[in-house]
Amino acid sequence: MKNCPLFSRNSTLTVQFNPTNAGTRNGIVSISNDDSDEGTYTFAVQGFATEQEINLQGGSPATNIPNGSNLISNSINTDFGTTAGTRTYTIQNLGTSNLNLTSAWSSNSDFAVSYSPSTVTPGGTATVTVVFNPTSAGTKNATISIANNDSDEGTYSFNVSAVIAEQEINLQGNSINIPTGSTSYSIANNTDFGTIPFGSGSIVRTFTIQNTGGYTLSIWSSYDNSGDFSVSHAASTIAPGGTATLTVTFTPTSIGVKTATITIDNNDSNEGTYTFNVTANSTPTAPEINIISNGNNIIDGSNTYSTTNNTEFGETYLGITTSRTFTIQNTGSANLTISNTTITGANASQFDITTFPSATIAPGASSNFVIRYNAAAIGSNIAVQVNVISNDSDEATYNFNIRGTTINPEIDVLGNGVSIINGDTTPTTADWTNFGEIDTTTGTITRTFSITNQGTTNLIISNPTISGTHAADFTVTTNPSSTTFAAGVTRTFVVTFNPSASGNRNAIVNITNNDSNENPYTFHINGFGSNSEINLTGNSTSIVDGDTTPSITDGTDFGNTDITFETKTQTFVIQNTGTTNLNIDNPTITGTHAADFAVTTNPSTLSIAPGSSTSFVVTFNPSATSTRSATINIVNNDGNENPYNFNIRGNGTDTEMDVQGNTISIANGDATPSLTDHTDFGSTDINTGTLTRTFTIANFGTTSMTISNPTISGTNASDFTVTTNPSGTTFNGGSSRTFTITFNPSASGTRTALVTINNNDFNENPYTFAIQGFGNNVEINITGLANSIVNGDTTPTTTDGTDFGNVFFLLEPHQVLLLYKI
Repeated sequence: MKNCPLFSRNSTLTVQFNPTNAGTRNGIVSISNDDSDEGTYTFAVQGFATEQEINLQGGSPATNIPNGSNLISNSINTDFGTTAGTRTYTIQNLGTSNLNLTSAWSSNSDFAVSYSPSTVTPGGTATVTVVFNPTSAGTKNATISIANNDSDEGTYSFNVSAVIAEQEINLQGNSINIPTGSTSYSIANNTDFGTIPFGSGSIVRTFTIQNTGGYTLSIWSSYDNSGDFSVSHAASTIAPGGTATLTVTFTPTSIGVKTATITIDNNDSNEGTYTFNVTANSTPTAPEINIISNGNNIIDGSNTYSTTNNTEFGETYLGITTSRTFTIQNTGSANLTISNTTITGANASQFDITTFPSATIAPGASSNFVIRYNAAAIGSNIAVQVNVISNDSDEATYNFNIRGTTINPEIDVLGNGVSIINGDTTPTTADWTNFGEIDTTTGTITRTFSITNQGTTNLIISNPTISGTHAADFTVTTNPSSTTFAAGVTRTFVVTFNPSASGNRNAIVNITNNDSNENPYTFHINGFGSNSEINLTGNSTSIVDGDTTPSITDGTDFGNTDITFETKTQTFVIQNTGTTNLNIDNPTITGTHAADFAVTTNPSTLSIAPGSSTSFVVTFNPSATSTRSATINIVNNDGNENPYNFNIRGNGTDTEMDVQGNTISIANGDATPSLTDHTDFGSTDINTGTLTRTFTIANFGTTSMTISNPTISGTNASDFTVTTNPSGTTFNGGSSRTFTITFNPSASGTRTALVTINNNDFNENPYTFAIQGFGNNVEINITGLANSIVNGDTTPTTTDGTDFGNVFFLLEPHQVLLLYKI
């Protein structure tokens, strides 16, 4: 049917996305149709358009170089400076699709460009390398271009530049500049070649050609204007900053002073012909004598003396020989002939030539001879003359003076007036090399030693030094007043021992001197560093050295002690908390009342090993009342607690306590309460009654008595209460105070308790006595008809019979009988 829609048919709708800009793109698709209720059918569509984006960076830190940049700067690597070189740059793809690099080029062939890779992914990078290789001097500019597929920067370009200085020649000899045209000569810069005997060879000197410019220096030729010198150069081109070696050789063709001008042809614009003068001397052939010793020259005819060239033999001990070696040099160009070598002078017998030189010495060669000083007689500056006869034309007899000194010192060292043998290794107290024992904390020991010169010539020493295992524990605190000792002179020095640790401490005394067979003079010294550390305790509590505050806690306060009936003892412990033996004396007691205290048991040992202890016992027996004081003293080897002392004290008392009731004494410990002395309180009702008794505490002694407030204990202690305590707990001799006890029985029958009074009466502490009372319990109750009738009841009831009910009134009396039970 024409124009009739088909049923159940499909049709395809195609939507094409062709973005005109990058980023998210949105649209609405609308379909007009003849659907009755969806005549316009719509739906949204979107897509995302991507593109590549080139960016270039150079320098460190990396800095953006905009497209078309003409900025020349080191900071972005666009300034190549003054020499050939390479710069790298980074291409970034800041876009969202691949950046393709198709080519790169430079507008100036002195700059070559390359890159890698050719495809840069989004967020990725590539490297552009620019190599600058100048072909001439001057300012070099170029534009670097990079072809790519960036839509708006398809050719990315930037400028680069360099300034190349011209080549510049400079010449140095021995690192010293030689200007072009120089006509002066100097050994320092190698332009003076020095002297060479004719026919003995050549002298070679080298010079350095420098290119201090920015472009390649070309060396075309180098030559001289004399047949005595020859010239060569090591390189024909020298890069900027580079060098080449110029070699000049002098080979004389005849005798005499020779000069030449050296020429270097090159491409330096203003020094294309670089010249400088050189000179050398060719001498005739002849021998030339020179004598040296110890590396130093000895001038012909010298009469001065020096240890540097061995003409001064110095001091030598009597009978001890010493030798020196001398060297004859032939600095000439012909053989040197030595015909004789002798020693002359008044003291010639004091020296010998023990080794003679060779008879013939070739040019440039040498030969040694040895002279011995015999030191056969004591004396100072014993001089002779040495004579060497040769064929040197102007020094045929080469002579010089030598001398020596013979000495005979004899050192001896004494301690405590006793000679200490050199090399002694067994210290002893007899000669003070054993310093003895001293505490490591506070003690030092000094010993004085004497040095005597028993010889016949000056003894020269250096100040004593100390070496060895424990050298730091010994110090030379006073040096000898002089280090030079004439014959027979004695001087002293002092060594102080200050041990840094416990135990044996060993060292060596060293005295450098000019005694021929006792240098250095050494002897061993030692001392013992003690580290005994005394500590004293009482009742396991430390007592500080010098303690002046006796205390019950550490047993230094013996407390109250009756002068008639009582003594008190206290044990003290001596501890060694150090690392070496603690040595003590038996304790002694001094002070105002020393006679009231006695050491009744001395320590079991007087040498206490480290970590060990011993004890002693002190007894207090006061001879009178009041405070008795003394000081305990213990002599010991503790460096900072000797003697160890501390104060002790005790109180001599004479107190006598008595308790009375009803003015009758109650014996201490009384267990039989009595109505007479009020210890039996009698009887009282347990519900309503209390009984009170007053007791008196008296001090019949002569010294102060101290009590505690009375307390009550025992079977029925709660039925008795101390309702009034004494007005004070301290009683002077002859005084008294009272206290009150109230009896309030909680049950019927006999009630017992015990009164206790703590006090300082030596033989009545605590003071106790028994008390008692009787509790009564009488209670009435009335019942009617078996029901209780409350006392004072005002409401009669038939239940308990207090309401008698109805009773007929008769002419005759009528009785109703009710029974009540009590």
